[in-house]
Amino acid sequence: MLAALGIRLGVPKPGVRMAPSELLESVLGVPLGSVTPLAVVQPTAASIVLLLDQKLKGQDRILVHPLTNDKTVAISSDGLEAFLRSLQREAHYVDLEAQPAAGAGQADLRHILPDSNIETAEKQADAKAKEAKQPAKAESVSPSLSMQDLAASIVHQVLQGAGIDAETLLPETIKKLSDAVFLQLNSLQNTACSNGYKAAKHEVAEYCMKTFGS
Repeated sequence: MLAALGIRLGVPKPGVRMAPSELLESVLGVPLGSVTPLAVVQPTAASIVLLLDQKLKGQDRILVHPLTNDKTVAISSDGLEAFLRSLQREAHYVDLEAQPAAGAGQADLRHILPDSNIETAEKQADAKAKEAKQPAKAESVSPSLSMQDLAASIVHQVLQGAGIDAETLLPETIKKLSDAVFLQLNSLQNTACSNGYKAAKHEVAEYCMKTFGS
């Protein structure tokens, strides 16, 4: 599947391959086993192109990890697309089981993947390969840090949508709001997330407007 997808995307050899855990942590901010489409919220994932199986389009319930694999949330494909639009991102639905036709025109998905993405991925892979040769450091990704990043991003989106300039607020106020959002995100259970992050953003928006609304 990966070999065929690489040909269709026009990715040069060695083609598409699984990313090393170090790259997942530095780009998506998630450990191995916790890859999720919601990770595109990370600022470091700006160059990531999100490809999803076309079978997921129109589904009422898609089960995904938040940013760690100790919880699962249910979100509809419409809810996922709404979440991505709030980040000015989009998902590309493709048939992952399709095989490239022989001859010209094999890279039928080439338009999805700009040259900059291929170059960035190759540079990151080379950098990680060099780092792997260096003595290992006793570091690990903190799930709570990722959740804090997510909370900060949601706060920014809500303030922007409410027409509030974050720069006009005191840093202490932003921190207080981010901490409150973090606590709400951390307490979400599967039943409360039946509508996915769309519901979570609605709750956060209500909290922000009650706190800072005129």
